[in-house]
Amino acid sequence: MYADLSLRPQSTGDALELLREAARLGYKLIAIEELEELDKERISEESSKRGLTVVWRRTIASENRRGFREAARGRVGRLMVAEPLSLEAARFAASSKSFHLLRITPGMERLIDRSTKRLFSERGWGAIEVSLRLLLNNWGPREWRYYSVSLRRAHAYGLTTVIVSDASRPEELWHPYSVIGVSAIAGLPGPLARRSITSAPRVVASMLRVV
Repeated sequence: MYADLSLRPQSTGDALELLREAARLGYKLIAIEELEELDKERISEESSKRGLTVVWRRTIASENRRGFREAARGRVGRLMVAEPLSLEAARFAASSKSFHLLRITPGMERLIDRSTKRLFSERGWGAIEVSLRLLLNNWGPREWRYYSVSLRRAHAYGLTTVIVSDASRPEELWHPYSVIGVSAIAGLPGPLARRSITSAPRVVASMLRVV
């Protein structure tokens, strides 16, 4: 069962189109960034029609632990994703059970290290999130470095990795085979590349008791 845990439609129409294309490509589990503008009822109807399981996510960016603490309050039932902007924030997010994923952004690849692995182990679970978004359109050495360094470090430190598209439109979705192939070229062994869009996201979503 293929999964993409980060779709970012800006309208309900875009969300419905994304769901149709995701189903066509073979995805079964989808997470959508929560926005007030989105009609959840229509999206739920479309996902059921297409045989998709949809969860709602909230990405929180912060440079300190206080920002993460305040943002996480009352977010029950959502996939909570921490986007740390500093080492302090990253260490807090990796140890906090309020967050399901630790999102790695360009320039923060160093957060994929032994300390993050230890903090995940101490709390009993944990995964990092790496985005394919930067590999669309006019990508270059900087974007490729972010992706390849992130995946190589994750493999080296034995960190569970979830790869997402951050697609806002249907044409930005990746075929699962393309995700696996590009990830393998970047340095993630084939079986782990497959796991990053199958069993790893399923385990993360299972914490919400939806799959």
